[in-house]
Amino acid sequence: MGNKHELGNVANQPSLADSAGVLAGPGGLKRSASLRGFGALRSRIFTVCSNCLSSFSESIVVRTPYFPTKPLKLDYIYFHVGRLTTWWSGAEDAVDVCLEMMSKIIEDPLYQRPRSTKRRVTAFKSFLKTVPFDPPHLSRGESLIARFSKVARHRHKIIHGVVSYGTWEGKTWKKQGGWVRFASFSLDDGALDFTDFELAEIEEISDEALSICCDFWDWIAEDLGCSAPHETNKFIDKLRSRLA
Repeated sequence: MGNKHELGNVANQPSLADSAGVLAGPGGLKRSASLRGFGALRSRIFTVCSNCLSSFSESIVVRTPYFPTKPLKLDYIYFHVGRLTTWWSGAEDAVDVCLEMMSKIIEDPLYQRPRSTKRRVTAFKSFLKTVPFDPPHLSRGESLIARFSKVARHRHKIIHGVVSYGTWEGKTWKKQGGWVRFASFSLDDGALDFTDFELAEIEEISDEALSICCDFWDWIAEDLGCSAPHETNKFIDKLRSRLA
């Protein structure tokens, strides 16, 4: 049994890199580096992606997306895991904005935006120790990153986990019940871990991810007063002066 937690043929289609001519092939890196400015790069990427999608769409038969009229248990799993993925991306984006702002206050030339959730949490906590926030702002920042970290552990088990065989015990919904067993590797020791979630609990975790996203933006815009670029710059300069 698992542990209970807390709380068309496209094989011959060109790759994005091949189509772009900037990531692969002779002189590719040189051409990529020759682009000047974010606008030019964004325009190039948009053109490449549009060409790839156009080529892809011509090679497959257009059909109506799958909408289950008689949902199976797997359909509900898809829905709730997808919902969590969607809301979690918003929470990560909000944390990245906070990290970018705090990195400008500290002016660390070696700082690079973290790619993993674990490094995001570590960097955020580190900045909270060095950025001279007012006590109420600091306290809320600590509370937000603690909530983010807690949901992150559940999210890891669900999104990076494999739906395990135990989920399908029983031939009917009534016997299977509304729970899912995920197999994933532990973030602590790397051991294979089995965790059971009720579908309703995954829904609650998704709701909390959305709430965290909104609360981070509220912290940025309302508490810190960074609701516009000029206000953000003023706030950064004010906190920099405290470090001088």
